[in-house]
Amino acid sequence: MKRTVPLLLALLLTLTMPACAASEAVAAEKPAFSDVPASAWYAEAVHYVSERGLMDGTGGGKFSPDDTFTRAQLATVLYRIAGQPDVTGEDGFSDTKTGAWYADAVLWASRSGVVNGIGGGQYGTNKPTAQEQLVTMLWRMEGEPEAETVADSSAYAAKAVGWARTNGIAPMTADYTFAPKENATRAQIAAVLQGISAREGERCCERNKPHAQRAAGYGRMGEQRFRGCSSGAAARRPADGGNDAVRRV
Repeated sequence: MKRTVPLLLALLLTLTMPACAASEAVAAEKPAFSDVPASAWYAEAVHYVSERGLMDGTGGGKFSPDDTFTRAQLATVLYRIAGQPDVTGEDGFSDTKTGAWYADAVLWASRSGVVNGIGGGQYGTNKPTAQEQLVTMLWRMEGEPEAETVADSSAYAAKAVGWARTNGIAPMTADYTFAPKENATRAQIAAVLQGISAREGERCCERNKPHAQRAAGYGRMGEQRFRGCSSGAAARRPADGGNDAVRRV
């Protein structure tokens, strides 16, 4: 069933517009985290998500790239991408707590159809995020586009994983091969988020080409495709700046 949620494209354009204007992807600079070497395969991705306020460090100047990422933390990141809209009510899960640092994020994700929980009335707040869960949530935010199903994922994620691979969102490199059923590390999540942002940023950059170039490459339908591009600010950060050790994601 299709979810009536904003397209991920529209949400991510606010993050990619600065890069479009410069016609450059975010380059890896000297990392702000002591455990992220500049030569690491994930260094650029960590810089990208950190600069845009999508992911914080874990304290003590570290990013902890090899640590797992809980489902509560992932909901928080996606909520930040969405601009942290106001939400009220209860999420209906038995393992979430009203007023907890993740409460608004899980409520938003549940109400938007981005998450369904893990069964038995639970969200799986403190459970690690599987790689297929990550791309399934992103696929739902994109509006569940049609995609080829794959055989190496859980049934619920088959189309989402196919979509991610087809669109270059799930990395397949010498350093990181996307494995749907394995838990995602913080570095891998940063890489996937950068991958989908870069994909949407390319669409946005196309809109900023001179009209003649766009028309030559896409015609009238292409003109419609890039109409959604607009400038905007990065995702709004929590009032505490994410400095609470429990809240760090």
